[in-house]
Amino acid sequence: MPIQPNFLERTAFFTLNAAPAPMLDLAGALAFQAVNTAVRLNLFTTLQERPSTPTELAQSLNCQERGLEKLLAARWRFLTRWRASSLAQPPTASSS
Repeated sequence: MPIQPNFLERTAFFTLNAAPAPMLDLAGALAFQAVNTAVRLNLFTTLQERPSTPTELAQSLNCQERGLEKLLAARWRFLTRWRASSLAQPPTASSS
């Protein structure tokens, strides 16, 4: 899950070398665990084959629906934040 610091936070992070590294590491680790769990469950392939409700997915993946709903919500938050941050950045010279 990308973290988008504001101007003041970026100034503190880079100028004063005051970045909250343990918290940033924790956020990255949690995002990695969510993606890793989705891969282990074969979630992406299953969704690519056919869209399903959380109940249908839980049955086909042999997992609990409540946990799967939390995983899907985390995946959705990550994708929407990633898409918003990638659209907000201007294209670089190498991507032209």
